[in-house]
Amino acid sequence: MIIKTTYGKPIYDFLNKNKIINLNLIGFLENVPDAEVYVDNEANPTGVVARKDYFSSLYTENDDFLNEVLDTLYKEDGFYGFRAVHRPIAEKIRSKFTVNWESLNALYYYPEKEVDLSRIKNQVRPIDIKDAEIINHYYTYKDEISLDKIKDDIENRPSSAIYVDGDIASWVLIHNDNSMGIMYTKEEYRGRDYAEQVTLDLTNKILKSGHVPFLTIVDGNNMSPGLAKKCGFIHEGVYTDWFGIISGTPKVFIDWHDECDKKFQEATKTLREELPAITDDTHCLYILNGNESGSIEILEDFKTEVADTIEKKRIWCATLAEGLDINVDKKSKFLEKLMEIVSNENYEFKLLLGTINGKPVSTVAFLRLYDDLCGIYLVSTTEKAHKDEIIGVTLTEGLKSVKEYDMYLCFVNSVESDLEIYNKVGFIHNDYR
Repeated sequence: MIIKTTYGKPIYDFLNKNKIINLNLIGFLENVPDAEVYVDNEANPTGVVARKDYFSSLYTENDDFLNEVLDTLYKEDGFYGFRAVHRPIAEKIRSKFTVNWESLNALYYYPEKEVDLSRIKNQVRPIDIKDAEIINHYYTYKDEISLDKIKDDIENRPSSAIYVDGDIASWVLIHNDNSMGIMYTKEEYRGRDYAEQVTLDLTNKILKSGHVPFLTIVDGNNMSPGLAKKCGFIHEGVYTDWFGIISGTPKVFIDWHDECDKKFQEATKTLREELPAITDDTHCLYILNGNESGSIEILEDFKTEVADTIEKKRIWCATLAEGLDINVDKKSKFLEKLMEIVSNENYEFKLLLGTINGKPVSTVAFLRLYDDLCGIYLVSTTEKAHKDEIIGVTLTEGLKSVKEYDMYLCFVNSVESDLEIYNKVGFIHNDYR
């Protein structure tokens, strides 16, 4: 049974049994008093969830608790984020949902009780609130709410910075989960050990407050681990991941899919009779680019190429016409209209042509809706005897090809007979018609 409660000694004692793993969660509970808190037993919990807006933090070694939490708190269709979750738990959560983003991190903490302050050669002082916008400007993860978060960090927790003639040169803050972060040194001030000095100063402040100094480093960041180790931080194999999941079919997916179809139908209205119709019986699916299943075998000598020249577009159009079995006496007019449609820059079509040994055999068109969203249309092949194989590999390779165009979330329509191949590629049902 999941119980809504408040943060107190039983929860702290439970989390403190694995303190290093739970440093983020303990800090979040301390600093965000209005977070929703859930346990399975108020006096002797075996699991804790802290949730505020989009993000949740949680810890448990009880799979029954975890499964009940996921089935109860995240059952409604929508988007949910998880912050600093111990990787074994994170992997269990990710295995049950579609993951739409992730940031994998290693946790480093400071094991000593004191800091050698003699290593600090410059004056270090707290960050002035007026410099929040400067810090936000340089912040790697800057977004529409990051400035407010930075201001909250500066006003409510210790911070450290070195100023040169009034100009903030290097800085580090504490997030609302007590982790150290947003560390940065302006390029013109690098090579002076400023980052090391502000880190040591803030580490000392955290120790004086009775907390364990810690930070997390994103996988692939090859510079920060060196600085962390130089300042005395250690990594003992603890990984805490940030990630987002999709539960069910968020309503916005339905809206976006409808918008894609509307744009396609507007673009192709002059060929409405010749193209496959989108009807109430058509199944709706989506895929997050990069989430292809990997189960499609790539055919030998199969390649995809972007049809981005006049000549290649003509070949693409001719291949589609053959794949759709356009009547010979209508083909010339069809090709003329189709060429006009796919060349119209207002619609931002990206055309992919599949070939085997250089011979065109398949087509797919990606129609951008906006930002990183697109619809997939005009999927066809001239090789009817190997239709599923060709369509499967064309979609799989085509999705890889359009990543460079920032087409991340893709929608597609499928008739009943083609559902199996789309599912095999990795498309997920978004069925609402």
